Amino acid sequence: MLYLTGKTTIFIGPDAAAILPRSNLAVKITTTAARFVATALPFRGLPGESSPYNPIVRYLSSEKPPTTSPSSISTTLSQAKLLLQTPLTPTISRFTFALSNATTHKPGQYVTLDFGSRLDIGYSHMRDDDPRSLNDDFVRTFTVSSPPGHPPNPVRRLKDDEFEITVRRVGAVTEELFKHQGSEGGDRMELEVGVKGFGGEFEARQEGDENVAFVAAGVGITPLLPCVGVLDLGRLRVLWTVRKEDLGLVEDVVDGYPGLADCLTLFVTNAADGEAVNLKSSKVDEIEVQKRRLRKDDLDLDGQVQKYYLCTGTPLRKQLMEWLPDKDLIFEDFNF
Repeated sequence: MLYLTGKTTIFIGPDAAAILPRSNLAVKITTTAARFVATALPFRGLPGESSPYNPIVRYLSSEKPPTTSPSSISTTLSQAKLLLQTPLTPTISRFTFALSNATTHKPGQYVTLDFGSRLDIGYSHMRDDDPRSLNDDFVRTFTVSSPPGHPPNPVRRLKDDEFEITVRRVGAVTEELFKHQGSEGGDRMELEVGVKGFGGEFEARQEGDENVAFVAAGVGITPLLPCVGVLDLGRLRVLWTVRKEDLGLVEDVVDGYPGLADCLTLFVTNAADGEAVNLKSSKVDEIEVQKRRLRKDDLDLDGQVQKYYLCTGTPLRKQLMEWLPDKDLIFEDFNF
């Protein structure tokens, strides 16, 4: 058993967020003395099932880049109003939001939204019906799937104070989000959520005349979309794995960014042999479709690509890193 003696310092608001991102309160303990007793307990325990009340580990700003800059976090959050939900598949929708002023995000960034005012029901010592919510701050990050207004972008269709996110329904926050159609979709009560800021550095770029590849799984295609207008699509290869239930997302992306069809290889992971893959898009004949999972040899790309952008789940990303040990791999970790 380790005994510690020290002094505590309490940080509130922006001071807490600067040390422990996404926190409104933090306690810092400065150790002045310590003593370790090797056999302090007369019994030994065995690992059991983890408590559902365990909070998610948060990293110090010195351990991982913060989700937003400390200066952008204040006790008074900017507000984003939901304008419209556009369903794309049974579980994926595109959400259009408007801010009170022009957005300042860059291509490939994410927005941090705070749903605490809508979902946090206050203090409880225990909550057996939903134990995970006890330590949930209801703050989530979502990739911005629309390009920013500056510099002018040929594929931009929004006003300067608007942005879009493309989201799969999973968990308490997205369940709440999917309940609303937005003020332009007929909702009588407007949905407004707090915006902690924009962050991240995951912009797909081509340096000089280099060829790059973007490997995506499901909604992992979204960081690429804001970059399409400034990329040379003739030097871009896109490898995108989806389930057949998510083909509506593929149709929406290809119709919105038709130039992607020529450089896209689509892997439909749960399509049976002989099963038709029906894509309702005018560009369907230009898309290479494989009814299988992504394989190592699919990444060779004639040896012309040295830089790969990865936006997949953790298991697939680890597999890709093993398959591409000598390549320049760029990805962003959303495990904040």
